[in-house]
Amino acid sequence: MKTGAKKLLDDPRRARVLVVHPQDEDGAALVVHLNQLGCEVRPAIRHSFA
Repeated sequence: MKTGAKKLLDDPRRARVLVVHPQDEDGAALVVHLNQLGCEVRPAIRHSFA
């Protein structure tokens, strides 16, 4: 039987990913790459606590 991590590495399209990264060029590139892998990507909601 495969472990959860092994299943995820074998088929990344099954992954749901929450991206917690600044909304900058690197963050956008990360989301694009994860989408290309077939992952379901959702950005974290930005909150202001000021």
